[in-house]
Amino acid sequence: MEETVLLYNIDKTEPGKAMISILKKLDVKVVIVKTKDLMNPVGYLLGNSDYKRSTDKIKEVPQDEMMVLSGFDDKQVDVLLQIFQKANIPFIPLKAIVTETNIEWSFLQLLNNVKNEYMHLTGMNKDISML
Repeated sequence: MEETVLLYNIDKTEPGKAMISILKKLDVKVVIVKTKDLMNPVGYLLGNSDYKRSTDKIKEVPQDEMMVLSGFDDKQVDVLLQIFQKANIPFIPLKAIVTETNIEWSFLQLLNNVKNEYMHLTGMNKDISML
């Protein structure tokens, strides 16, 4: 599978532009996830013909930034994150790797799942009603 990075709410920032430039130099495919794409399955956003575009409507637009990696092995992920760190790209708390399970989820479902995990792991989940 081709190395692909899905980016949400990152591409318009200066660090995001630097990140996209680095990814393109590394021949990594970059897909910018737009608000209208949030309800689509991750597999569809990756261009997998087994997944169909969703007709579901989004109720609330998240403002979080998220990066989703597909087609990378563990070592490649570590190297890529080190490259971003050396380029002074700020830490992106919400990141995921595409799995057999989450490839079927909507991008929004994946974002919410990763956000909930991050908040739980960092102890920031004291007021779950904000989600």
